Formats: sequence, C-alpha cells, structure tokens
Amino acid sequence: MFQHSAPSPAWLQHDMERVDAIIRAHMNNDVALIRQVVEFILHGAERRRPALVLATARALGHGGERPHA
Repeated sequence: MFQHSAPSPAWLQHDMERVDAIIRAHMNNDVALIRQVVEFILHGAERRRPALVLATARALGHGGERPHA
C-alpha cells in the first residue's frame, strides 16, 4: 500500500509533542505491557486523528491546553 507522508508544520509537531507528554503523564505505570502499549500508540501510524483535532481547534481559534487533552 502506498502512503504519502508530507512533513508537518512546526506548530503541529510542537502540539503533537504536547499531546504525547500528556498521554505519557496519564499512562505512567510500572506495568511493562502498559508502557509498551503507550509507546506503540505514540510511535505508531495512528497519529492522524490527534493531528486533525489540533489543526481544527487551531483553525477555529481554540487555544490553551484543552485541544491537547
């Protein structure tokens, strides 16, 4: 399957890093399997949905931490 991945704008990369930090903070756990699942989510291909939410929030003028959470 062909996938095209265009580079993200700097603001989106920064916002996605903030989302990743929130996910890690909420999923901080001593159980190895949970840590592995979190890392899979953060480094997997399923990053379009949070990016779309962040881009939509920005386009509609929403700021702060709420779009990231």
